[in-house]
Amino acid sequence: MKTTITKKEVARRTAKIVGEKIYLTEKIVDGVFAALREVMGKTNPEIRIDIRDFGVFAVRTIKTKNGARPTTRLKTRNGVKNGTRRPAAHDSLKQVREKLNSLFKPEEGRRWLYAPLAMFEGRRPIDLVTQGEADRIMQILVRIEQGIHN
Repeated sequence: MKTTITKKEVARRTAKIVGEKIYLTEKIVDGVFAALREVMGKTNPEIRIDIRDFGVFAVRTIKTKNGARPTTRLKTRNGVKNGTRRPAAHDSLKQVREKLNSLFKPEEGRRWLYAPLAMFEGRRPIDLVTQGEADRIMQILVRIEQGIHN
């Protein structure tokens, strides 16, 4: 049986190891993952992150096989398991990101998008977008833009 370790669990374990409060290590762990995501998101396909005594992260370009169904290529290209991200979600995500960029600095917008938020019952806005609830996210962003905070 597979065991899933979440980012929150990594932060909890890190806090225990270094003897710090969880809320402090959560920020640090978030920062590490944000830095990795930023570096891995670069267009250079030769990017490789080597963390000694841990492992290597590498971005590889994978060619699709001849005759592969377009949906298969979409799942592979987006790294989506079981087709959970629909093409419409991609357009919605683009709209949400544009709105975030108009309201916040890019890094702040990215943090907001990937953070579990109380206003969404602890769910991340990115997950809501991919599950077809982008309208809900856009409504909140419009309220933020208008200065309505409740």
